[in-house]
Amino acid sequence: MDDLFPADSVQIRGKQEETLSEITRYIADGVEPARMRGKTVSLDPPTCGVMFIGEYIVGTGSDAARLLPVEHTQPDSEKLKWFQDHPLLVSTFYRGFIQWYITHYFEIRELLTEWLDIYRHTSFGVHDRLRETHYFLGTAYAILLQYASELGVVSEQDAQKMYGSFCDLLTDLVEDQQQRVDQGKLNVRADIDYLAAIRTLYKNGKFRLADNAKIFDDDSYDGVLHNGCLCLRKNRLSGFFPNVALDRVIDSLESQNAIERGSDKIEKQIAATGGKRFYFIPLISIQ
Repeated sequence: MDDLFPADSVQIRGKQEETLSEITRYIADGVEPARMRGKTVSLDPPTCGVMFIGEYIVGTGSDAARLLPVEHTQPDSEKLKWFQDHPLLVSTFYRGFIQWYITHYFEIRELLTEWLDIYRHTSFGVHDRLRETHYFLGTAYAILLQYASELGVVSEQDAQKMYGSFCDLLTDLVEDQQQRVDQGKLNVRADIDYLAAIRTLYKNGKFRLADNAKIFDDDSYDGVLHNGCLCLRKNRLSGFFPNVALDRVIDSLESQNAIERGSDKIEKQIAATGGKRFYFIPLISIQ
């Protein structure tokens, strides 16, 4: 997805970064917002990764754990043009790779399972999502090199050197990104105590709360008390902190164990409201 650039307008820049964050969370968390497919609503989870191209790095805290920035130097324009002038070379290579992969599917699946077990029992000292990223990219490159080796494009010895070099680079990138994850945690601790702010709003009766879930509607209420929790709609909670990215508020609540996660995303559904989703904040944390 192209192109994240440092817009002159603070408002436009903020919107760009918010959109990037939303897409990242949809893909990384395996959930998809409702969208129309023909005349029906599609709720299928995403089954892909996403690549952004931009001019600067964004994201700290949990957002950073879902991303792996790779800074590029200026490419060799002559080599790049040569491949642009011969597009079938790349597509033919990958066509052969896919055919080879299918032929060796069960062997590759077994190898990936073994690697995954090693990763899960190895402490990298980084966020679990970044450890997964290291696994996905490292194993993908290893398999690609195996194909290139069998094809005779590179020798087995060169393939091992290339893999070692790639893993060193990948580890450096993951460790750099972990620093941005930690930076976000520090920001949350040093920032406003959003839980305390919500507690004050609740005690002062600032939230319009439905008596029960069955009578809740978005036009009349901000939320409802349900199953021992203060349940607030996303747009309503955002309205109480208009100058703050909502992700920062949620990260702050999560850091204090003051929000209950749903099975597939941070919000949880209440069936009696027609399946609407809410942020669940345990009453014990605000009373």
